[in-house]
Amino acid sequence: MDLKQGIIKTGIAFLYFFVSTTLSGQTTLKGWLIDDSKIPVQGATLTWPSRSANAVSDSSGLFVISRFPGDSVLIIQYVGFKTLEYRVPNTQSDIRITLTENIELQLIEVRAKADATFTPLSSNMNKEVISIRELRKAPCCNLSESFETSAVVDANYTNAALGTREIEILGLRGIYSQIMLDSRPTLYNFAAPFAFDFIPGPWLKGVQVSKGAGTVVNGSEGLAGQINVDLIDPQDGPRLFLNGYANHRSRYELNLITNKKFTEKWSSGTLIHANQDQHHQDKNADNFLDAPQKKQLNVMQRFHYYALKWEGQVNVHGILDQRDGGQMKHPSPDHTEDLLSYDHNQKRLEIFGNIGFIGFKDPGRSIGFQWHLQRHDYDATYARIANGKDKSYYTNLIYQEKFGSKKHTLMSGLSMRRSVTEEGFSDLIFNRNEFIPGVFSEYSLNADVTDSKFGYTLGMRLDRYGPYGVRATPRFSARLQVEDYGTIRASAGRAYRMPNLISDNMHFIGMGRYYQIETIGLDVANNYGLSYIQKIFLGGPTELNLSIDLYHTYFKNQNIQDIESETRNIINRYVEQGSRINYFLVQNQIQLNPNFGFKVAYKYTDAQYRLANDQALINRMYLPRHRALFTLDANSNESIWLANFTLQWVGSQRLLDISYYPTPGSAGRPNRSPSYFLVNIHLSHNIGKFEIYSGMENATNYVQDYQIVSPTATGSRYFDATRLYAPNMGMRWYGGVKYLLL
Repeated sequence: MDLKQGIIKTGIAFLYFFVSTTLSGQTTLKGWLIDDSKIPVQGATLTWPSRSANAVSDSSGLFVISRFPGDSVLIIQYVGFKTLEYRVPNTQSDIRITLTENIELQLIEVRAKADATFTPLSSNMNKEVISIRELRKAPCCNLSESFETSAVVDANYTNAALGTREIEILGLRGIYSQIMLDSRPTLYNFAAPFAFDFIPGPWLKGVQVSKGAGTVVNGSEGLAGQINVDLIDPQDGPRLFLNGYANHRSRYELNLITNKKFTEKWSSGTLIHANQDQHHQDKNADNFLDAPQKKQLNVMQRFHYYALKWEGQVNVHGILDQRDGGQMKHPSPDHTEDLLSYDHNQKRLEIFGNIGFIGFKDPGRSIGFQWHLQRHDYDATYARIANGKDKSYYTNLIYQEKFGSKKHTLMSGLSMRRSVTEEGFSDLIFNRNEFIPGVFSEYSLNADVTDSKFGYTLGMRLDRYGPYGVRATPRFSARLQVEDYGTIRASAGRAYRMPNLISDNMHFIGMGRYYQIETIGLDVANNYGLSYIQKIFLGGPTELNLSIDLYHTYFKNQNIQDIESETRNIINRYVEQGSRINYFLVQNQIQLNPNFGFKVAYKYTDAQYRLANDQALINRMYLPRHRALFTLDANSNESIWLANFTLQWVGSQRLLDISYYPTPGSAGRPNRSPSYFLVNIHLSHNIGKFEIYSGMENATNYVQDYQIVSPTATGSRYFDATRLYAPNMGMRWYGGVKYLLL
């Protein structure tokens, strides 16, 4: 009898809890803010008149705000706009609001369009947001080509032998930056050198680049920073988007995006990208293709669920990538060696998703779970042979709570990553079985809280790196507003990275050498940064945005690949105090009026490393100490016409010394590159649902004249297809058309 009564009481208590939770009256309103050009509005504050709780729209214009009975008028405030009172029907749970000069009652007055790139004033971290407006200045293609107008991220040519360009942040290779899709770490291990080729530009709705020490929530990697890519969301993405691209050197691309909202809660999206580059260019007449021919099929299927208390998604992403190149014909009639061909095939499948619970009584509390499973195989042949198989999975459990009028935020959780990797480089086998569990906690004061003058974020995580033991990752960032639109930020932190000696240095298959490992270990680095941002209004619509970045990165321990001490081997050494990088960037964005603006930037990078513990620091190769950027942007009213002119100046770089090689063409070659200029031009025109675009890449037609070292001695240790510092393809004219159905 007691047991029966206990069961009844428990059932009644559960029923009461269920009914009280369901009937409490609290719901959630989700919305999207855009301007009249369909550009997301970030940083707008949304409140109900009866309550102090608020929400802030993110980089994609999205916001989520709790709602109680009686909340019917949403107040929207944004810098440069008059306050808007927007009435929301009681039955509506998601809305799309367009901020325009001509809406009902003329409640909004647009002073100027949102900046195409900006740093949110209320962010505790030095984070640059690249909006869809900025991404429109690139014709199509992939993420690395979307950074052509960025002064923060450079796309270098070191990996051009593989048909890809490697990005660089704070003077560090792209492998030292953490790549994230929708705030989830991905594209590591084998995918790292090709990560930005695997993210098509038309799939993006925004990019955030965090410089220096970032959050600890996503792991202890990211020595140089974090790049988070926001993909088009099925919930609010276009019903249909098409983008066709072609250039006069036989490169063709097609992008197809469809989104369908089945119910109020369920939606799906399909993203398809296909490209083909079948040029036959050998401009410098060395009998090698100037760049590999490429084919890629890239498909993603997304399923999203969004309800009042739960939200989640499941995604499937598959990639087939093929690259071919190398020697086109024999250099002379008496050349009897086989033609040296370059073949590189990759297959990648990733299934990923997340689930979150936002139904707590306190709307500032939530819990989420991220996960992914991936398989990546590759086979590559050039001067040497490399191949590998990688199977990995990742999970991350995150609990978040905001308290104290939402000024205080605490995020804590557990993460786990497992990788089983088999990899080879000619006669070198580099297999590993890695299991990295971690725990983290991060506290923030006034993170993304508007009207706050001071804020900071302090995080700590512990990860177990197999034989390297448990490592602590402390990180700190702070923000101080010194004037109405002036902000100083400082950061400091540590990062770790497991070595992927072969896949990280895949371009070495273009050298006639063998890989030798003397010592190996865990990369350990500290990063310190200081930045200042000032917005100045010069009267009328004219405004100036000045930013200054100072960063210092110091590697306590680093894996260094030595290709200078001898010509027979590529030697990996684990070097103490392996390198240090001093970085300075100043950029000034000037918006003369809503239709015309320009940007001027200068970057200084002093990067030095040592080849062995007992050797002195030397300048890093293939990295210019000086760079400059100038962009000119113009657009008509309603952005019907859009034009961009980009000029880059790339300073001299230290090159591998080949002047003593015995092969023809090597003697007397300088070990420094000349400086050079690059020009890109882009023009687009909107006609209803269509956008027609055209332009030129590398309009100055600058091409490196000596791309392949020892091209007539392909079987020797002196052969080198990696000594690249400039474009290996000349001017490219392109054109294309986009179709958008919202």
